[in-house]
Amino acid sequence: MLLAGTTLFAVSSFAAGLAQSPDALIGARFAQGLGAALMLPAALSILTTTFEDGTDRRKALGAWGAVVGLASVGPLLGGLLVQGPGWRWVFFVFPPICVPVLGATIWLIGGERHRAGFAQFDLPGAALATAGVLLLIVGLVQAPEAGWGSTRTVGELAAAFVLLTAFALNEQRSKNPLLPLSIFRVKGLAAADITPLIGFAGFIAAFFFLTLYMQNVLGYSPVKSGLAFLPAAIGVGVVACISPRLIGRHWNPATPPCRQPDRGRRHLLALAHPRERLLSH
Repeated sequence: MLLAGTTLFAVSSFAAGLAQSPDALIGARFAQGLGAALMLPAALSILTTTFEDGTDRRKALGAWGAVVGLASVGPLLGGLLVQGPGWRWVFFVFPPICVPVLGATIWLIGGERHRAGFAQFDLPGAALATAGVLLLIVGLVQAPEAGWGSTRTVGELAAAFVLLTAFALNEQRSKNPLLPLSIFRVKGLAAADITPLIGFAGFIAAFFFLTLYMQNVLGYSPVKSGLAFLPAAIGVGVVACISPRLIGRHWNPATPPCRQPDRGRRHLLALAHPRERLLSH
């Protein structure tokens, strides 16, 4: 999956750089997003299965978070490329990076022999989930223009609901489900999934709207807009480096997730008011 996603990402990036029409560029970007969607979960899965639970895994996840967070530097590099050789090089830079990634992946996991056959892959689940989410996104994006009460919008959202419902039913009956619904019985898992989902949704959306604001309203150049995002990139990198130590020191698996923030708040109050330290323990 990781090899397929990386290959698709590299080829589609090259195609996007060569695009001669908006439709070709949109199609290449769609394929690029599909490749990234295959790469990220596969890479994270390999990481969590390679490192044992404990300090090593926390460090690895911290490094993973730092690398993902450093994508905030992308606007700066993109600005330099746009003002330099041109916008096409925003896409041409990816294939040379993907080639060594493919080589390293084959070298590191090429000896793995425990591979499930394609017959065990939940192809109906993957197709239903992809089609349902795609229709949902198209319906929500086009609704302001087509009208929320229009036949097109209602039809797209209704079809998305039907497909996603069929996906849930398929996962209940499949022997090898793409998304085992039983995992949601794990205490605190839903909150642990929803929290970063909301956080990343706001974080990524902010980059898009702030870029438009800085360039169209404030008149910033692409490079200056990219420089404005550097504090965020640095902050994410620093937090990702120190978070594994903080988690290992202060996280108590026996304490419910909903009470962990309260423990952190008490520690901060204790630091601010030394006389109250005993109350934080």
